Amino acid sequence: MQQQSKLQIAPNPATRHIELIFQEPIEVVYIYNISGALIRKHMSNKKIDVSSLKPGIYFLNANGHYAKFIKN
Repeated sequence: MQQQSKLQIAPNPATRHIELIFQEPIEVVYIYNISGALIRKHMSNKKIDVSSLKPGIYFLNANGHYAKFIKN
């Protein structure tokens, strides 16, 4: 079951990196494209380089919390 998100992403839209604002420790971060395909998996990192992602809409899952971000 999807939990209501306490997860925030900044900056949003992003060009080079995103920072995850979340009060709990983050173990794994999954990034999905708009079609739901897994694009990346990051191990416990609150700052993620997104510069190599194509422009578009992405969804991020951290500890079962979801947030959307836009890559310019």
